[in-house]
Amino acid sequence: MSSQRDAVRSNRILWDQLTQINQQETDESYLELQAGGLCLRNLERGVLGDVSGLFILHQMCGTGAQTLSLAKLGAEMTGIDFSEPSIRCARDRSQQHGIPATFFCGEVVEDIVGFSNGFDWVVAMYGVLRWIPDLTAWACATRRALKPGGRLLLIDRHPMVNLLTGNPTGPIVAGDYYHASQGTEWELDLPQDGLHSIEWAHSIADLMMATTGAGLVWSRFEELPMSHEPSIQGLILESDGWWRTPPEWPRFPLLFLLEAKAV
Repeated sequence: MSSQRDAVRSNRILWDQLTQINQQETDESYLELQAGGLCLRNLERGVLGDVSGLFILHQMCGTGAQTLSLAKLGAEMTGIDFSEPSIRCARDRSQQHGIPATFFCGEVVEDIVGFSNGFDWVVAMYGVLRWIPDLTAWACATRRALKPGGRLLLIDRHPMVNLLTGNPTGPIVAGDYYHASQGTEWELDLPQDGLHSIEWAHSIADLMMATTGAGLVWSRFEELPMSHEPSIQGLILESDGWWRTPPEWPRFPLLFLLEAKAV
């Protein structure tokens, strides 16, 4: 890739395609809402607590199922995503289900400048940092979007996962832990040929320096031994909906949770 901007543009094209490919999965998510449920896990609900009347920005909201779930709980929701088909889907479902929310198509760094000091929470969950080339710019934009005293909730793949690949006897080291500005190109394991993503690795130290430097003070940080997705071959889907390592594997974190306060 000639530049980070080119890489982000390539990823946007990819996600425009994935929105169409994953339409059935999107429909299933919204069936949960239609049936009176929520497309949220107890993990994030436990951190957010009562969101009624709060202004929340959902970064990388995708097709909006989580955004509308929080709106259903009473939050004043704004979702942003760089995929136009995803945002169209989110707006359509908002209207279809009668759950009000605002959705913008744009970049989480460049296009949330107009939201300065407006939100009680910024929420980013389950597939965030690996799509962001410049963590410092993202952290600064996130801080600007928050009211003084507002909070960030970030739940994402642990950078440890970038190191590992699964095999029958357990995980082996096969990747890089540290950030490379040009990103890493991956061929996606999908029936459609030729789909590639450009992703960036960020260490926990990178995250700490970027967020604290932007004025976000960490109040909670957890490393969690489960995942929302089969991020490594060999993980086991358990009855609570989380993927975990087999009992014979060594234990290591698959997700992390960060809560930070704007000062």
